[in-house]
Amino acid sequence: MAGDAWIHYLIARRTGSSAAQALALRLAEAETAGVDFRNAPARRRVWEFLFFDPKVRETERQKNVVLFQDGGQIFLRKKNAENETLITCRSGAPLGRERYAHGEWGGYGHSDPCNGAFLICRNRSFLACGPGPVYRRDTALHNTVTFDGRGQIGDSLVWAPEFIPADRFSRLIQTSVEETSLLMEAELAPAYLDFLGVRSFNRRIFCPDADVLLVHDRIELEKNARCNGICIPMRFLS
Repeated sequence: MAGDAWIHYLIARRTGSSAAQALALRLAEAETAGVDFRNAPARRRVWEFLFFDPKVRETERQKNVVLFQDGGQIFLRKKNAENETLITCRSGAPLGRERYAHGEWGGYGHSDPCNGAFLICRNRSFLACGPGPVYRRDTALHNTVTFDGRGQIGDSLVWAPEFIPADRFSRLIQTSVEETSLLMEAELAPAYLDFLGVRSFNRRIFCPDADVLLVHDRIELEKNARCNGICIPMRFLS
C-alpha cells in the first residue's frame, strides 16, 4: 500500500518512533498504481508536509518477530536462500484494548485477519489472504474455522458499534517460542457465537521455516457440527 505516509509521519512526530518515520519515508514515494484512491488522495501531500518532523531519525526494524500487544497481532519475517516470507496472525480486542478502555466498545472496525486467522505474503505477493474491505465481518472469508457455516460474533453483519464484553475477546496464550517454532497460541472460543456451542478452540500456529506453516487446532463442541477449516489462496480472489 502507498499513500498512507502521513499517518506514520504523525505517529513519528508524536511518539518519536524511528520505525514509523522509516515506513513513512518508504510509503511517501511508493508507486500508487492500483491503490484505492481514498488511500492516495492528492491532498495527502499537504498532510505529509505538515506532519513530517526532520528531527526524528528513521531506523528500520531489525526484529524478525514483532508483537503489537494492544491488538494482539504478531508479525514474523523469515528468509531462506530462495524466499522471504511474512506471516501475521492475531487474537485480541477488535480495535485494540486501549480504545476499548476509552469507550470504543464495538467491533465495527475492520480487523483483517480476524481472531485466529493468518495472512501469508511471500516475496511481496500474497499466498494466503483475507477478504480486504468488504464492509461486513464474514468469518468464512478469513483463514480460520466455521461451524455449520457460521463463525465469530458479528458474523455476516455490516460494521456496527454493538457492545462486545471484554470476556468475549479471544485470548493470546503465548507467542514466539523459539525452541518449538511456535508463532502464536490462542484460545478462540470466546469470540464465537453462543449458539454454536464452542466450548474450547485452541489454535497453535508454527513456522519452522520460511517455506513451512503448520496450524494445529484442538476443538471441543457441545454438539455435532460441520467444521470447515479455511485457507484462502490469493489466486482464488484473482
